[in-house]
Amino acid sequence: MGLPCSRVEAGHLHEEAFATGVRIIATDRPGMGLSTPQPDRTLLDHPKDLELLADHLKLSEYGVLGVSGGGPYALACAVSHAPERLKCVTVVCGIGPPDIGMAGAGWFHWLGFTFGWRYAPRLAAWFFKSQEQLDLPDEKRHDIRIQQAKKQDAQFPESEKDIWTNKDIAGRMVISSRQVYLQGIDGFGQDGYLLCTEFGFDIRDIRHDLPITLCIVVLHPPGGVKEQTVSIYAKGLSEREYVTVCFDAAHQGESGDFIDADRIGILGICAGGGYATAAATADYRFKAVAVVSPVNMGLGVRLGPQGQDVAAEKLSLLEQAAQARQIEAKGGEPVTVPIITPLGENPTEEALKVHDYYMTPRAQHPRSENKMLLRSLTLLANFNHGPLHTYSLRNRY
Repeated sequence: MGLPCSRVEAGHLHEEAFATGVRIIATDRPGMGLSTPQPDRTLLDHPKDLELLADHLKLSEYGVLGVSGGGPYALACAVSHAPERLKCVTVVCGIGPPDIGMAGAGWFHWLGFTFGWRYAPRLAAWFFKSQEQLDLPDEKRHDIRIQQAKKQDAQFPESEKDIWTNKDIAGRMVISSRQVYLQGIDGFGQDGYLLCTEFGFDIRDIRHDLPITLCIVVLHPPGGVKEQTVSIYAKGLSEREYVTVCFDAAHQGESGDFIDADRIGILGICAGGGYATAAATADYRFKAVAVVSPVNMGLGVRLGPQGQDVAAEKLSLLEQAAQARQIEAKGGEPVTVPIITPLGENPTEEALKVHDYYMTPRAQHPRSENKMLLRSLTLLANFNHGPLHTYSLRNRY
């Protein structure tokens, strides 16, 4: 939880957790509440305590939630806890590393986080303790907290007004604050110092297998599957700390829903490059677009694979596609054709390379069936893509 805080504040989550079947285990940090002081600890020491607690409770899997001052501790767990046990980490309005600055902070927080906790942590802890009026009975302190919240009602967002004046929440905060100083101010002072100085780890040290929302979609060439070319690019990007999503074309693969749809980049390879630029012209969810050897499949159908523009052949293909569509409309079986045709007597260098990759053990895959619906040719004949800057609305407004 926050700065200051105790295990009691986790009670705020009890009803929702109970309703959804989630078990909450809350702890005090060293020197506060019921937790033993640990004078020379670092942020990375507390996760060790949590691992020991998980062992004691025989937890095979768990997640960690850090709120406000608990945020850096949650990140420390993400750095050090075993991946087979720690499955997720959530940070809510967490304190960030000290090097990110205090832009936008009020003078009270700027002074406290920049100087107070760093250079006079015991004085800062004493000041916070003095504000709690611990010499008064808890009933009186509860009433004072409610009255102060009502006086400040106009300062709260509409969605938070009921929270600050809620008697149950106020009661837990009163009990929690007394727990914070149960052993004096040293534990709290140490906590503030650790949260406002160097964390002892880099954010880049956080386990890469934990959920990240930044994502790049990688599209495959025609007839390919995600286990072929796109997996090579996806692997390279993932080694550079990107989340990548590879998926097969319609009816061939599967996908998940854990990616933030408003933070997506797109990388297209071969035909996927053409589809990527076409998709990005109007879909503003794609914040970055990259292509590798892009191919305009529509142009290939219209002009032929070598650009020879043989009108008779094109018309014949389109007539066959129309007939196939008619057969399917009458309840017949869909007509398919091979994407990569057998090599002829004098294959081109390009045809040899394509065959060598997709039709040999080098990259052949059971789910890449090397076929397409014949009626798809009519769709491809009308497909087009080009440089984004030539026709995308994204560059006009």
